[in-house]
Amino acid sequence: MRAGGAAFVAGLSWEKSARTLEAALIEGLSENSRPVAPRALFTTRDYAHKAAVIIPTWNGGDLFRGVLQALVTQQTDWAFDVMVLDSGSTDNTLEIIREFSHRGVRLHQIPNAEFSHGRTRNLAISLTDAEFIAVLTQDATPADPQWLANMIRAFDKGDQVAGVFGGHLAYADATSFVRNGQEGHFAHFAAMPHVAQWGVTPPGMEWGGINWQQWLHYFSDNNAALRRCVWEKIPYPDIPWGEDQVWAWEVIKQGYQKAYAPDAFVLHSHNLSEAAQDKVSRIEGDYWLRWFNYRFEKDPEAVKASVDYLNARDAAVAGVTPDVLAHQQVLNRAGVCGRYRGQFDLVEQWRAKWC
Repeated sequence: MRAGGAAFVAGLSWEKSARTLEAALIEGLSENSRPVAPRALFTTRDYAHKAAVIIPTWNGGDLFRGVLQALVTQQTDWAFDVMVLDSGSTDNTLEIIREFSHRGVRLHQIPNAEFSHGRTRNLAISLTDAEFIAVLTQDATPADPQWLANMIRAFDKGDQVAGVFGGHLAYADATSFVRNGQEGHFAHFAAMPHVAQWGVTPPGMEWGGINWQQWLHYFSDNNAALRRCVWEKIPYPDIPWGEDQVWAWEVIKQGYQKAYAPDAFVLHSHNLSEAAQDKVSRIEGDYWLRWFNYRFEKDPEAVKASVDYLNARDAAVAGVTPDVLAHQQVLNRAGVCGRYRGQFDLVEQWRAKWC
């Protein structure tokens, strides 16, 4: 056995084996990393409309009336379609939609049990026939009459743009912390290259780093638009939450571009309670780890450090009353701890499955 083993390895070496493996890896990666040629996939068939707007609803309330009013008064050089897909509203949402039926707003209804963020939006898009599909939520109000025209115009920022997203402005009742957070978030995108694609690394970012990856996949279909012929090949994933960023990451990896429309804002903000912040943060924690392998706090010490940092940062904001600051610090704790628990729960699920 020793002689046979010696004879077998006599013609081998670590160097030779490593070179062979390296050549195979390079060949495979070169083949698999070639992006789809998006220009060849962009169709030029005739559509019923230049653009359509789809909105999933469930108990949108009176705020939704303002959303539809802002939509039907959009100023464009082309006709557009509005499709509302309701999933079992029990308030006045259906009556509000019918108020705008004579303005071209259409309604499709599904049972509440059938709702899922990705699947429901795919259904709504399938019920339209437009080259571009703008996507809103029931609490996102176009900020001006040029919102839709500016959103669709942003597809011209690159020759492979598959999706466009715009910014969010806070409603008048938003706290200063919510307002400052949103303004800073979208000012960041305004200062970066407006077209994101795989081969681009903005100044100050490291290729492959977490900031680079987040810049590439950030996408919010509270205020966004998709190119239909790309959506037909890459629809929203059928997942319960975060379908927009998973979709954007996939189209980027397939060689398409994503664009930011700095002049297509909506009014959209939330003043959350402690319980609501905890709930959404648990969902986010699970989501970020499950789909992007982000684990922002890896132990209780890191959780405390994050909460302390946020509390100190917010305490330095001028002109904030003590009660508003105290509530914000409660939200900081609920947000960080909720996110950590969501990630920890997911890790425990994996352990139970594999260990």
